[in-house]
Amino acid sequence: MAISNRDRIDGMFQVMAPAMDDYIASVIGQGDPALGAVWTKLVATKDAKKGITGKTYEPLDPQVQLRMLTESNITAGFKSGWYPFNDTLGRAGEAFASELKGTRDSWAHAGTFSDDDAYRALDTGERLLRLVAATAAADQVRAIRLNLRRVTADKADKQVLKAAVDNPEAAGLRPWRDVLP
Repeated sequence: MAISNRDRIDGMFQVMAPAMDDYIASVIGQGDPALGAVWTKLVATKDAKKGITGKTYEPLDPQVQLRMLTESNITAGFKSGWYPFNDTLGRAGEAFASELKGTRDSWAHAGTFSDDDAYRALDTGERLLRLVAATAAADQVRAIRLNLRRVTADKADKQVLKAAVDNPEAAGLRPWRDVLP
């Protein structure tokens, strides 16, 4: 059975989740060792200040991870001026995480992905993983991305061949009936 682009995006997030959890826990742990293993409490605290309660915050949830990377006021609310991801992520990494946040929202709400959208999301996921030195996970996402590129190229080749075969005016050999006397 063919793999859908939704399945590819799902695979990307499954590969990314443990690597991003390790990265976030490590970076938060460097700034505050007590919070490293329970970094999701920072997101829960931010939401509680807004009156949002009763939610669970899983460290392997892409939404929670991407919020942690893109909402600088989560860590700054704990320690004034503290955004520990600046050194490794920078603006490029924050932009990757922000783009993936939109992809995650579409994926979680049963959105569909064109080949181009899926390719871009996979490329962005790979780039973010490389930025945080999660090379094994990045290589897995790269394999998903390259598979999509191969499938897309095969589709395009089939369309070109079909157009050439279906078009009697296409350049090439004349029909045998016209050649034989």
